[in-house]
Amino acid sequence: MANHPHTKFFQGNTNTMRTDGKTGIIQRLFMSLFGLIFMAAGGFFAYMILTDVWDNYQTRSWTKTPCVIMESQVDVVRDGYRFRVGYQYSFNGREWTSHKLNLKDDNVFSKVGEADAKVRQYAPGGETYCYVNPKMPGQSILEFSSLAMGFAVFLPMIFIVIGAAVFIGGWTSSSKPERQVRSKADGGSSWKGRLGGAAFFSIFFLAGSLIGYYFFLSPWINSLTSGDWKRTECTILSSRVQTHDGDDGDTYSVDILYAYEVNGRAYRSSQYSFMTGSSSGYSGKKEIVRRYPAGSQAVCYVNPDDPSEAVLNKSLGGMAWFAILPLIFMIVGGVGILYSLFGAKDKRPSYTRSRKRPQTAGFSESFKGENADVTGGGMTILKPKYSPWFKVFGSLFAAVFWNGIVGIAVFQCVKGWMTGNGSIGFTIFISIFVLIGIAIIFGFFHAVLAAFNPKLTITLFSDFICIGDEVSFNWEFKGSANRISRFTLTLTGTEAASYRRGTDTITATHNFYQMVVTEQTNAAFMQRGQGRIAIPGESMHTFKSSNNEIMWVLKAHCDISKWPDTKDDYTISIHPLQEGRF
Repeated sequence: MANHPHTKFFQGNTNTMRTDGKTGIIQRLFMSLFGLIFMAAGGFFAYMILTDVWDNYQTRSWTKTPCVIMESQVDVVRDGYRFRVGYQYSFNGREWTSHKLNLKDDNVFSKVGEADAKVRQYAPGGETYCYVNPKMPGQSILEFSSLAMGFAVFLPMIFIVIGAAVFIGGWTSSSKPERQVRSKADGGSSWKGRLGGAAFFSIFFLAGSLIGYYFFLSPWINSLTSGDWKRTECTILSSRVQTHDGDDGDTYSVDILYAYEVNGRAYRSSQYSFMTGSSSGYSGKKEIVRRYPAGSQAVCYVNPDDPSEAVLNKSLGGMAWFAILPLIFMIVGGVGILYSLFGAKDKRPSYTRSRKRPQTAGFSESFKGENADVTGGGMTILKPKYSPWFKVFGSLFAAVFWNGIVGIAVFQCVKGWMTGNGSIGFTIFISIFVLIGIAIIFGFFHAVLAAFNPKLTITLFSDFICIGDEVSFNWEFKGSANRISRFTLTLTGTEAASYRRGTDTITATHNFYQMVVTEQTNAAFMQRGQGRIAIPGESMHTFKSSNNEIMWVLKAHCDISKWPDTKDDYTISIHPLQEGRF
């Protein structure tokens, strides 16, 4: 068979993609700088977290020593309620005095109930144990700090992984393969990729889970289980908007101190609601404080199982909506893990045949065009690889996820400029992400408009196509096809080859065949039509292994004036040449 002048045939299974030019040095440097910034930011925060955890871990080896509590009280400070304690102990024949509860220097609690509990636990004159640093006997603590903070390292790890991927990709994306990856019958290389993807997405899942639990799930559970908390009269002792210092400006929280009695015993609490932490927005919190002036009477709700725990307001309020952010991380991580482990397999449905076909090495009988339905009678109805609404919801999810995270940083950036603490470097840095977010939003609206375009259905008059066959087909649009100014259907043969460069696996693609099978510009023949597809006899059949794949795709392009175009792929299966066919 003579080659068509517009045809480039497959030449063996070791070809790789040839690009028109290598990645420019400017683009490489930009990607390197971008990746290094991400890695540096993530590495810095990871170092700070791990250093703190390591210091707390080392206190576990300090010497347990008897001590006597000399003083214990609660002081009201700007950031909350400081527990002030003093105790005395003997070590190596010498008397020592310390004021540290743990390695934290301030011993400040956001809730007065927590500070009061420490006063009751370490009452003046009481005897207990402290932990002394044997290398520096003057350094001691009463309690160990929790090591749970170490899980927070997964957050900066996201930045480190993304930065490393961008940096490495910038220097390897157009590199010539050093060697072809050998196929592995046991699928080992495939499982490495799956496990690597699962490990990457597990960072998102763990980060979202930890943030969601401590800041949102726990308050939700408390709110749902507080139905039996007892309504109790209380007296407001003080009320204020508490200010918390931050790198990007101050944040605020409601701090109302009130007293109440349960079974004749006096208690204090400063918890307004179950939502913890602080946020921006001074005026809203000031309005809450105004409703609880010092000396006034109010109603609080007391936990019957622990009378020291009480709140003034059991509802979660608008802050509960922020739970969507860690929920997005959890969904992305969970879906990514499942897809990496179970979704990256060949999911093509099997053919239904009326007669048995001979098998050919390298071709699986179960390998069929994606999203193709065999109707019987030698016909196959093709469907697009991705439905229009799949594209809509996919782009919507990407827009919400990306801009939701970037929006927080933008808010802090704007707030910094409004308070006179703006940073030019941070503003330039975050602007890059803002531009990407705007592009994603435009992509979402583009997908929404394109979803209302006429829907194309392609029917092949064969359920078994071999190399060298000619197949009749027809197409039909559901909807008003007269909006389409040009309809093009192109048959494309593509090779994908994976190869290893160092420890990285890179996939290169190459179109070895491309032929326009129909092109319509006449509106009278646009709604439906028919044609023939000729599969070149010297090309390669559909093939898939762990490192190589041959794909045949019908690419449909509907050009619509002043409206988003439609571009869809329809995968078809081309079988090896059968004996006796020619």
